[in-house]
Amino acid sequence: MNHITSKKYPLIFILLTVLAISFTSCGNGGNNDENKTENAQQTTGQKGLTWDKKDFRNVTWHSSKDDIRRAETEAEFVEEKKTPYGDRLTYNGKVAGLECTISYYFIRDELTQAGYEILSDGENFTEQEVIDKFNTLKERIEASLGETSEYMDARKAGIFRIAGRWHTSGGTEIGLLANKAGTKYRIVLNYKSPEQQTREEAVTEQRKEINVQRGDDTASGGK
Repeated sequence: MNHITSKKYPLIFILLTVLAISFTSCGNGGNNDENKTENAQQTTGQKGLTWDKKDFRNVTWHSSKDDIRRAETEAEFVEEKKTPYGDRLTYNGKVAGLECTISYYFIRDELTQAGYEILSDGENFTEQEVIDKFNTLKERIEASLGETSEYMDARKAGIFRIAGRWHTSGGTEIGLLANKAGTKYRIVLNYKSPEQQTREEAVTEQRKEINVQRGDDTASGGK
């Protein structure tokens, strides 16, 4: 399929590709009780996806690592690791019936972002499997949050990237990305707290200012 379409925000590919780098596939396992999840949503009155009980699964932003360990009863613990994106707890589980790894990221022991990396049925993804699983997640998100104007589909001349971004009523950003790096496909579903979004926006502005300053220095001959 050779086409490139976009509705808004072409930088979404850059942002979601960066987040995809932070996720790692660590195996299979775990279960997800969707009926139990839906009942929890009705009790709290929060609008979310059928697999989300609060901001992400059964927890809220700012939760500690100990909070996550107590709350994450539907997935298998894999590891705790320090990363450039903060401390990370990783589990194996499922989302929307799909096998995945589940990652929680913390800054100063407060949950700031989290997400899923979808696993392939076999040793490696086929392109059609990636498209099918991406669409499964996209349809489930749209059923809860509606269609998004922040959606792009770029598949042409060796390029394979599909991405969408939504926001919940509580301010959480949800990013869905399917891409191909070299010969490897990946699908990532990422959640960011409002504070994490603000933090990243501030970093982006700082980088813009630095680039402008460098441009001015170059134009003036470094004087």
